[in-house]
Amino acid sequence: MLAAAGRAIAALPPLAVLGIAWAVFLVYAFPGVMTQDSFDHLREARAGIYSDAHPPIINLVWKVSEQLIAGREKVWLPRRWRTTELAGPRRQRFTRGLLRMIRRLERFSRPRARFLFDHRASNAVFGGLVAAGSLAAFLAPPFTGLDTLPSLGVVLISLGVLLEDIAIVAAGGVVGAAGVALEIFLGRAALHGISSLFG
Repeated sequence: MLAAAGRAIAALPPLAVLGIAWAVFLVYAFPGVMTQDSFDHLREARAGIYSDAHPPIINLVWKVSEQLIAGREKVWLPRRWRTTELAGPRRQRFTRGLLRMIRRLERFSRPRARFLFDHRASNAVFGGLVAAGSLAAFLAPPFTGLDTLPSLGVVLISLGVLLEDIAIVAAGGVVGAAGVALEIFLGRAALHGISSLFG
């Protein structure tokens, strides 16, 4: 019976297999609930708690995303980082590298469509893009490198918001979307390979 079910699944197109799995999880989880872990991430992000109890980078991502969606105008940093100073050779190396990156961006970047950055609705969209890219990077299979493009897209979107340059934001969106598309394409290929094992 199991072999027959496996052969039937293997005969279906990959999108049909994904649709069946999605429907099963939809029925199982409807109407959907947040797990306690999700609540803990949100609570720790709002309280500024960064420990080994949960991945601190996810807390930081949701902290920044939530504040960007809410329309925060200043760059947020953890309290400990606000008073941190880089001294000596480390500061010089960091400063030189940062200045090189800024100069490269300045050659291309200039304020474009600045009116978009003055509206709460557009900032909510930018925050949603950052959250979506972060989620795509988080869901990428480990040790595959598939989190690189979504992460780079998040960085570019964030820089575009800071520089008020919609072109950089759009470039970040394209890079992030390409990363998501690559994840889906390779995921479908892997699913097809697994289903073919039952054929």
